[in-house]
Amino acid sequence: MSDRLWSLAELRSELERYEAELRAAGKGQLTIDTYVGQSERFVRFLIGDYRPDARADRPASGDAPRRR
Repeated sequence: MSDRLWSLAELRSELERYEAELRAAGKGQLTIDTYVGQSERFVRFLIGDYRPDARADRPASGDAPRRR
C-alpha cells in the first residue's frame, strides 16, 4: 500500500476524474450516481461533514448536497 497523502482538493479532483472514467466506460447514470455518491459520502465522512448515524444524508454544515 502506498504511503501517499491526499489533500481534500486532490480527492475531489480524483472523484471528478473517476466520474469521467465511468462515463467514458459507458456506465449508466444510476451506476455513476451510486459509485460517485458513495465515494463522495466517504470523503465527507473523512472531513467530518457526514455522520453515518445522522437521520438525513446531508452535510453537517447545512449546505445542500452536490447535484449532478
